[in-house]
Amino acid sequence: MFTVWSGALATAELAMTSLGDGTVFRLGLKGIRPLAVLEGALVYVQADGAVMAYPLDVDRKRVNGSPVPVLDPVPVGSAKTAIRDLRVARRGAGVGQATIERG
Repeated sequence: MFTVWSGALATAELAMTSLGDGTVFRLGLKGIRPLAVLEGALVYVQADGAVMAYPLDVDRKRVNGSPVPVLDPVPVGSAKTAIRDLRVARRGAGVGQATIERG
């Protein structure tokens, strides 16, 4: 997963690539930072700071369903400083539990 920058946060788009042949698959999803793929969902940050989870079909290389907010919006700086201190970590006793931590 990576971000395709086109000059502004609002126009940034998320994409994924095949490690085998380098083919890039644009997801058609506006976002400035992919954080993780957990339990079949892409967790990412939008330009407005909203942290979202969107069902992801990795085999078909596309998102499907509807995005769900998973954290209150986080502050977003410029393209060079956007969300440096946000990370996803697995926590808890159950499989698939995750915590999104700030700085």
